[in-house]
Amino acid sequence: MLKRISNFLKDLLLRSPLTAATPHVPHPPEKEDRHSLQEGADPFYQETSADLETVAGTEISFGTVETTTVDQYGNATHKRRRIGHLLGGRLVTSLESRIENGLHRPGVGGICRFCLQEAIPEFEAGQITLEALQSHGLFNTAAAAQCEGCGCMDICNRHCRPLARLDGSESQLCPTCREAAMREDQDRKSICTLLSPWLKQKQLPPSTDQEVQP
Repeated sequence: MLKRISNFLKDLLLRSPLTAATPHVPHPPEKEDRHSLQEGADPFYQETSADLETVAGTEISFGTVETTTVDQYGNATHKRRRIGHLLGGRLVTSLESRIENGLHRPGVGGICRFCLQEAIPEFEAGQITLEALQSHGLFNTAAAAQCEGCGCMDICNRHCRPLARLDGSESQLCPTCREAAMREDQDRKSICTLLSPWLKQKQLPPSTDQEVQP
Protein backbone atom coordinates (compact mmCIF):
# COMPACT_ATOMS: atom_id res chain seq x y z
CA MET A 1 0.00 0.00 0.00
CA LEU A 2 2.80 2.46 0.91
CA LYS A 3 4.59 1.61 -2.34
CA ARG A 4 1.45 2.38 -4.34
CA ILE A 5 1.05 5.75 -2.62
CA SER A 6 4.72 6.52 -3.28
CA ASN A 7 4.34 5.69 -6.98
CA PHE A 8 1.20 7.82 -7.16
CA LEU A 9 3.00 10.82 -5.66
CA LYS A 10 5.94 10.36 -8.04
CA ASP A 11 3.58 10.24 -11.03
CA LEU A 12 1.81 13.34 -9.79
CA LEU A 13 5.11 15.23 -9.48
CA LEU A 14 6.27 14.06 -12.91
CA ARG A 15 3.02 15.43 -14.41
CA SER A 16 3.44 18.86 -12.77
CA PRO A 17 3.87 22.02 -14.98
CA LEU A 18 7.55 22.10 -14.10
CA THR A 19 8.10 18.80 -15.92
CA ALA A 20 5.46 19.12 -18.62
CA ALA A 21 8.04 18.71 -21.40
CA THR A 22 9.21 15.38 -19.97
CA PRO A 23 7.34 12.37 -21.41
CA HIS A 24 5.59 10.21 -18.86
CA VAL A 25 6.60 6.57 -18.69
CA PRO A 26 4.07 4.49 -16.67
CA HIS A 27 5.41 2.09 -14.11
CA PRO A 28 4.62 -1.61 -14.63
CA PRO A 29 1.88 -2.82 -12.30
CA GLU A 30 2.65 -5.05 -9.36
CA LYS A 31 2.47 -8.80 -9.86
CA GLU A 32 -0.94 -9.07 -8.16
CA ASP A 33 -2.26 -6.18 -10.25
CA ARG A 34 -1.20 -7.89 -13.49
CA HIS A 35 -3.10 -10.99 -12.44
CA SER A 36 -6.25 -9.01 -11.68
CA LEU A 37 -6.08 -7.07 -14.95
CA GLN A 38 -5.88 -10.11 -17.23
CA GLU A 39 -8.62 -10.00 -19.82
CA GLY A 40 -11.53 -12.27 -18.93
CA ALA A 41 -10.14 -13.19 -15.51
CA ASP A 42 -12.83 -13.90 -12.89
CA PRO A 43 -12.28 -14.09 -9.14
CA PHE A 44 -14.21 -17.38 -9.03
CA TYR A 45 -16.32 -19.81 -11.06
CA GLN A 46 -19.63 -21.21 -9.88
CA GLU A 47 -21.94 -23.83 -11.35
CA THR A 48 -25.36 -24.69 -9.92
CA SER A 49 -27.72 -27.54 -10.75
CA ALA A 50 -31.16 -27.92 -9.21
CA ASP A 51 -33.69 -30.75 -9.11
CA LEU A 52 -36.79 -29.06 -7.73
CA GLU A 53 -40.52 -29.70 -7.63
CA THR A 54 -42.89 -26.80 -6.99
CA VAL A 55 -46.39 -27.01 -5.55
CA ALA A 56 -48.75 -25.73 -8.24
CA GLY A 57 -49.96 -22.20 -7.60
CA THR A 58 -47.34 -21.50 -4.92
CA GLU A 59 -43.70 -20.55 -4.57
CA ILE A 60 -42.97 -23.57 -2.36
CA SER A 61 -40.30 -25.90 -3.76
CA PHE A 62 -38.90 -29.26 -2.66
CA GLY A 63 -35.79 -31.09 -3.88
CA THR A 64 -32.04 -30.60 -3.99
CA VAL A 65 -29.65 -27.89 -5.15
CA GLU A 66 -25.99 -28.69 -5.90
CA THR A 67 -23.37 -25.96 -6.22
CA THR A 68 -19.72 -26.24 -7.30
CA THR A 69 -17.52 -23.21 -6.67
CA VAL A 70 -13.91 -22.80 -7.85
CA ASP A 71 -11.90 -19.90 -6.43
CA GLN A 72 -9.14 -17.99 -8.22
CA TYR A 73 -6.54 -20.44 -6.91
CA GLY A 74 -8.29 -23.49 -8.39
CA ASN A 75 -9.74 -24.78 -5.12
CA ALA A 76 -13.13 -26.42 -5.67
CA THR A 77 -15.96 -26.60 -3.15
CA HIS A 78 -19.00 -28.79 -3.71
CA LYS A 79 -22.20 -28.23 -1.73
CA ARG A 80 -25.47 -30.17 -1.81
CA ARG A 81 -28.51 -28.64 -0.13
CA ARG A 82 -31.84 -30.34 0.35
CA ILE A 83 -34.81 -27.99 0.36
CA GLY A 84 -37.69 -28.94 2.64
CA HIS A 85 -40.42 -27.43 4.78
CA LEU A 86 -42.03 -28.27 8.10
CA LEU A 87 -45.63 -29.26 7.40
CA GLY A 88 -47.68 -30.17 10.43
CA GLY A 89 -44.55 -30.71 12.49
CA ARG A 90 -43.01 -33.13 9.95
CA LEU A 91 -40.09 -32.32 7.66
CA VAL A 92 -41.13 -32.78 4.03
CA THR A 93 -38.47 -32.75 1.29
CA SER A 94 -40.46 -34.02 -1.73
CA LEU A 95 -43.95 -33.82 -3.18
CA GLU A 96 -44.49 -37.59 -3.06
CA SER A 97 -44.15 -39.78 0.04
CA ARG A 98 -41.39 -42.38 -0.11
CA ILE A 99 -39.39 -44.92 1.87
CA GLU A 100 -35.85 -43.73 2.65
CA ASN A 101 -33.39 -45.82 4.68
CA GLY A 102 -36.28 -47.92 5.94
CA LEU A 103 -38.19 -44.88 7.17
CA HIS A 104 -41.41 -43.50 5.75
CA ARG A 105 -40.95 -39.92 4.56
CA PRO A 106 -44.23 -38.06 4.06
CA GLY A 107 -44.95 -35.96 0.99
CA VAL A 108 -47.30 -33.05 0.38
CA GLY A 109 -50.92 -34.00 1.04
CA GLY A 110 -52.52 -30.79 -0.20
CA ILE A 111 -53.56 -27.31 0.85
CA CYS A 112 -55.93 -27.02 3.80
CA ARG A 113 -58.11 -23.95 3.31
CA PHE A 114 -58.72 -23.70 7.04
CA CYS A 115 -54.98 -23.58 7.81
CA LEU A 116 -54.65 -20.95 5.09
CA GLN A 117 -57.45 -18.85 6.57
CA GLU A 118 -55.72 -18.92 9.97
CA ALA A 119 -52.54 -17.36 8.53
CA ILE A 120 -54.18 -14.71 6.30
CA PRO A 121 -54.50 -12.09 9.09
CA GLU A 122 -50.76 -12.35 9.82
CA PHE A 123 -49.98 -11.97 6.11
CA GLU A 124 -52.28 -8.96 5.74
CA ALA A 125 -50.59 -7.39 8.77
CA GLY A 126 -47.18 -7.85 7.13
CA GLN A 127 -45.98 -10.25 9.83
CA ILE A 128 -45.23 -13.15 7.46
CA THR A 129 -44.21 -13.44 3.80
CA LEU A 130 -46.26 -14.87 0.95
CA GLU A 131 -44.09 -18.01 0.99
CA ALA A 132 -44.72 -18.45 4.73
CA LEU A 133 -48.45 -18.03 4.15
CA GLN A 134 -48.46 -20.70 1.44
CA SER A 135 -46.31 -23.03 3.53
CA HIS A 136 -48.68 -22.66 6.49
CA GLY A 137 -51.56 -23.88 4.32
CA LEU A 138 -49.83 -27.11 3.26
CA PHE A 139 -50.19 -30.39 5.14
CA ASN A 140 -48.20 -33.62 4.82
CA THR A 141 -49.60 -36.92 3.53
CA ALA A 142 -49.56 -38.45 7.02
CA ALA A 143 -51.88 -35.68 8.23
CA ALA A 144 -54.43 -35.94 5.40
CA ALA A 145 -58.08 -36.41 6.35
CA GLN A 146 -61.53 -36.55 4.74
CA CYS A 147 -64.69 -34.94 6.04
CA GLU A 148 -67.59 -37.40 6.37
CA GLY A 149 -70.05 -34.56 5.94
CA CYS A 150 -69.12 -32.79 2.70
CA GLY A 151 -66.56 -35.37 1.52
CA CYS A 152 -63.78 -32.77 1.32
CA MET A 153 -60.32 -34.38 1.10
CA ASP A 154 -58.19 -31.19 0.96
CA ILE A 155 -58.06 -30.87 4.72
CA CYS A 156 -55.65 -31.77 7.52
CA ASN A 157 -56.50 -33.94 10.50
CA ARG A 158 -56.13 -30.94 12.80
CA HIS A 159 -59.23 -29.42 11.23
CA CYS A 160 -61.12 -32.67 10.63
CA ARG A 161 -61.99 -34.04 14.07
CA PRO A 162 -64.51 -36.52 15.46
CA LEU A 163 -67.84 -35.22 16.75
CA ALA A 164 -70.19 -37.28 18.93
CA ARG A 165 -73.73 -36.82 17.58
CA LEU A 166 -76.99 -36.68 19.53
CA ASP A 167 -78.05 -40.07 18.16
CA GLY A 168 -74.91 -41.71 19.60
CA SER A 169 -72.96 -41.86 16.33
CA GLU A 170 -69.56 -40.24 15.72
CA SER A 171 -68.40 -38.45 12.55
CA GLN A 172 -65.15 -36.96 11.31
CA LEU A 173 -66.12 -33.42 10.27
CA CYS A 174 -64.48 -30.28 8.96
CA PRO A 175 -65.16 -27.00 10.84
CA THR A 176 -68.00 -26.03 8.48
CA CYS A 177 -69.80 -29.38 8.72
CA ARG A 178 -69.02 -29.61 12.42
CA GLU A 179 -70.73 -26.28 13.08
CA ALA A 180 -73.75 -27.30 11.00
CA ALA A 181 -74.01 -30.67 12.80
CA MET A 182 -73.81 -29.02 16.22
CA ARG A 183 -76.62 -26.62 15.26
CA GLU A 184 -78.72 -29.53 13.99
CA ASP A 185 -78.20 -31.49 17.21
CA GLN A 186 -79.01 -28.41 19.27
CA ASP A 187 -82.26 -27.89 17.34
CA ARG A 188 -83.19 -31.52 17.85
CA LYS A 189 -82.43 -31.25 21.55
CA SER A 190 -84.60 -28.15 21.86
CA ILE A 191 -87.49 -29.83 20.05
CA CYS A 192 -87.20 -32.89 22.28
CA THR A 193 -87.25 -30.66 25.37
CA LEU A 194 -90.43 -28.92 24.18
CA LEU A 195 -92.17 -32.17 23.31
CA SER A 196 -90.99 -34.15 26.32
CA PRO A 197 -94.16 -33.52 28.49
CA TRP A 198 -96.45 -34.63 25.64
CA LEU A 199 -94.22 -37.63 24.85
CA LYS A 200 -94.21 -38.70 28.49
CA GLN A 201 -98.02 -38.47 28.63
CA LYS A 202 -98.31 -40.57 25.49
CA GLN A 203 -96.03 -43.20 26.99
CA LEU A 204 -98.06 -43.59 30.23
CA PRO A 205 -99.75 -47.02 30.47
CA PRO A 206 -103.57 -47.05 30.28
CA SER A 207 -105.43 -46.89 33.61
CA THR A 208 -106.47 -50.31 35.06
CA ASP A 209 -108.86 -48.95 37.69
CA GLN A 210 -112.35 -50.61 37.51
CA GLU A 211 -115.62 -49.59 39.11
CA VAL A 212 -116.15 -51.59 42.33
CA GLN A 213 -119.47 -53.50 42.28
CA PRO A 214 -121.44 -53.62 45.54
